[in-house]
Amino acid sequence: MGSWKDRRTTLRIVTAYALFGGLWILFSDTVMVFITRDPDLLLNISVYKGLAFVLITSLLLYHLINHHLRHLTDVNDHLHSSMEHLQSTQQRLQLADFSIRNISDAVYWIDMDGRIMDCNQAANTMLGYNREEFLAMSVTDLDPEYANEDIAADLERLKRTGCIKLVRSHLAKDGRVVSVEINSNYLICNGQEYICAIARDVTQRVKAEREATFFGTLIEFSRDPFYVLDPADGYRMVYANRAACEHYGVALEQLQTMRIPDWDPSFDMACVDVLLQQMREGKPARLETVHRVASGRLVPVELTSSSLVHDDREYTCGYFFDITERRAMEEALRESESRYRGLSLEFQALLDGIPDGLTLLTPDLKVLWANPAAARATDHNPSDLIGRQCYEVRKTSDIPCAGCIVLDTLRTGEQRETLIASPAGRKFEVRSVPVRDEGGKVVKVIEIGRDVTEQLAAEAERAEMERKLLHAHKLESLGILAGGIAHDFNNILTGILGNLSILRIQLPEGHKGLERIERCEKAVTQATGLTCQLLTFSKGGDPVKKPTDLHQLIVNSVSFALTGSNIASEVIITDDLWTVDADEGQLEQVINNLLINAVQAMPLGGVVRVSAANRLQERLESESPEEERYVALAISDQGEGIAPENLEKIFDPYFTTKKSGTGLGLTSVYSIVRKHGGDISVASEPGKGATFEMLIPASRQSTGADNSRVHGGVTAGKGRILIMDDEEYIRDMVCEMLSMMGYDAEGFGRGEELVQTYRKKILEGDVPSAVILDLTIRGGMGGVETAKAILEVDPAARLIVASGYSNNPVMANYRQEGFSAALAKPYRLEDISSVLEKMLREDDGAR
Repeated sequence: MGSWKDRRTTLRIVTAYALFGGLWILFSDTVMVFITRDPDLLLNISVYKGLAFVLITSLLLYHLINHHLRHLTDVNDHLHSSMEHLQSTQQRLQLADFSIRNISDAVYWIDMDGRIMDCNQAANTMLGYNREEFLAMSVTDLDPEYANEDIAADLERLKRTGCIKLVRSHLAKDGRVVSVEINSNYLICNGQEYICAIARDVTQRVKAEREATFFGTLIEFSRDPFYVLDPADGYRMVYANRAACEHYGVALEQLQTMRIPDWDPSFDMACVDVLLQQMREGKPARLETVHRVASGRLVPVELTSSSLVHDDREYTCGYFFDITERRAMEEALRESESRYRGLSLEFQALLDGIPDGLTLLTPDLKVLWANPAAARATDHNPSDLIGRQCYEVRKTSDIPCAGCIVLDTLRTGEQRETLIASPAGRKFEVRSVPVRDEGGKVVKVIEIGRDVTEQLAAEAERAEMERKLLHAHKLESLGILAGGIAHDFNNILTGILGNLSILRIQLPEGHKGLERIERCEKAVTQATGLTCQLLTFSKGGDPVKKPTDLHQLIVNSVSFALTGSNIASEVIITDDLWTVDADEGQLEQVINNLLINAVQAMPLGGVVRVSAANRLQERLESESPEEERYVALAISDQGEGIAPENLEKIFDPYFTTKKSGTGLGLTSVYSIVRKHGGDISVASEPGKGATFEMLIPASRQSTGADNSRVHGGVTAGKGRILIMDDEEYIRDMVCEMLSMMGYDAEGFGRGEELVQTYRKKILEGDVPSAVILDLTIRGGMGGVETAKAILEVDPAARLIVASGYSNNPVMANYRQEGFSAALAKPYRLEDISSVLEKMLREDDGAR
């Protein structure tokens, strides 16, 4: 069925047609009757009336139907237009829905409680939730850090403005945090409020912005000055970081009003376009120029600039740095290079001149460089070694040497040392030193070779010398001990011998006890020889010379040295042998050493021949032809003799051919003989023994009363004599001896007491005639110190030094210490008498 509108239109046409037809039928005949009553005419008129009715009704129907048709056409046109509009609207709605569903940005429909009403596919993709999961979530589920007060404030602002933009962080399903930019729109539809939020993933943009901020901060706070210039504005400074502002000494606002000539007056602006074109081509411009800073100082800088396009505007940007120090360093470097070239030549000359061989080797042991010393060690030239394997050159081998330290250094990276021997018997100390690259890897090895043949020999000799020296030190220690024993023993012998001499004087002639006393004195004399041996072993200083008869000394020494051995002796001494000025103890040491050597040279026995004779010959160590008197003493053995190559070395310190020898015996012999003003020589042939001959200067005096070993009379005297000795029995004995000779004697145990007494006697006018001072006093002033103190009081004092250390240098050079005479222990009454008589006589003669 049609619509009501269509039925109404049809009804209106039918009604109009019925009404017109009814009125026409009703009134047409009545009107015709009024016009005519003629039936024919009425019939004709009726025909025409019928035609007129048809015509009029047709026209009426046409009009009504046409009017309706036009209405229908308008309606149809409107309906068609509406359909097209509806179809277009539907297409747009479909496009909008499709776009929303497939847009790359996430779209959320959210109610006013923050619950998600709907979302598009992009939301699912961006955060990983499906639609059902989204519909069960709220805004705070997506953004847990979105505080309620912030949500309320943003909602209020949204209602007020209708649209807001936020940047938030959404939590994805996999735990990722996604930075989003949200455009929220406040909408009311059918009276319902809701929010349409479009969220765009800006994670990369936020990251880029943070990085831009970071790098912007980095540039701003960089220590290197950074700048940006605007070429379109005459190269005005549009940006400068803090370092640049500090460099110029100008604030950024002021710098932004300046152009290149303002800070670089020497820059040629004519070339700026060329540089800009170069920068446009991607080639940074690098140049050195000079900047003028706020203080007016010109600072040299190195500048690097590049082209940059930003917002369709071209800029030049870059950085620069102060090269003041670098230029100073470059100048210093140029000077250094000049010096280095000179030093390089010197260094090369040094490498060529050092005696150590230097070779630079590759990991495959090829020679890269070698100095002349290294080449000489292999009988090559340096150029002949280059490029060859070291083992090929040195060992003429095709494999590396066993235990090669270079390979060990290449493997471990550590220095190695070894000792090798050349085919010629030379010994080389070889050291390998690693050469590393920047990464610490060993890439080469320097081999250093040193010829240590002579060094090793010298070290061996030095070690032997040190051994001998240590042995000599031990002997020296024993010598000191022996000297101390000899000193104490001499003190004891002094007490014995002195008392025996007193007793002999006190007994009348012919008394039977005199013979026994002489035997005791002989025994003491032999004991004195023992102390001489001890003092000889202690190796004293300068000789204490006095006229000495060598005859008895030789006989006693031969007897002492050969006792208990399988060696016989032949002693030949000239009857009128001259006396010599000698230290008996030291000369006895010389003879004993030579005799002991002779005994050791004949382990199977033999004969030692000792001879002594007078000899006139030219004075030793003098060009004068004048002859001098000497006593020649020779000692010969029948041993194997001395090898010719050792003859010139036998007197050298520590030279010995004996396994247990010290090498000091003959050195000591030589020293003593030379200190006596004499000389010693040796003659030997292998298998025929050896003969040592000494020349000792003869004395111009005889061995009369001055010889302390010869008995003589006692000379009486008078005066006061002071005695200092730390042994009481010796003081008492000497005082008694002096009293027997007519002197007033007084003994003292310490030097301080004696000096005090001496001063007192001088004040009293009782000046002592002489003072006898023991050289060594335990715990007090010794003889030398006491003598100095006395001489300060009385420069003319007569001082006699006495000591059991008969080999002490003071005993030999007593006058240098202020003494007038020396008295060696042990001594007898006759010895004291002789010394006093001689000293007082010489003193009286001098006065």
